[in-house]
Amino acid sequence: MSKDSIMLEYLLTCPSISENSLFFNYADGEDNTNHFVTEATDVRTHKPYVDGSVEKRYSFMILVYKSLGYTPINPDEVTNDENLDELLEVQAIIDWITEQGELKNFPNFGDKIEVDEMICTTDKPVLMGAFVDAQGTPMARYSITIQIDYLDKTKMIWS
Repeated sequence: MSKDSIMLEYLLTCPSISENSLFFNYADGEDNTNHFVTEATDVRTHKPYVDGSVEKRYSFMILVYKSLGYTPINPDEVTNDENLDELLEVQAIIDWITEQGELKNFPNFGDKIEVDEMICTTDKPVLMGAFVDAQGTPMARYSITIQIDYLDKTKMIWS
């Protein structure tokens, strides 16, 4: 299986993702949808060792679409704002990834891949802008970038 397939299965164990739709390399921008978007591997992190193993980085982005409310903040109800609630739902994905990284509960890329670290590159979702969908609903697009550093032992000469 490819790393992308393995990550899709892994992400479906996250409650905040499994409760909504997850798409691969497709972004339609519907409310409560998550989109797994591939990124190029960072070749600058490909650090080879004498034994043939190589340090590598696998990174990808999750785009999350949420509807927006157009209601000014009421000083008595700041904690009941729709946009804040939606942001907190997206934050739950970052919190889950961070917790899995701390627990070293990594995706299993196979016997010859040893994951060292899994992190989100920010501690908050990045708002990538707002737009109006085909139904006229104001939508926010949030971005979460995830990095997985690992040791690739597939070409290792000795152990």
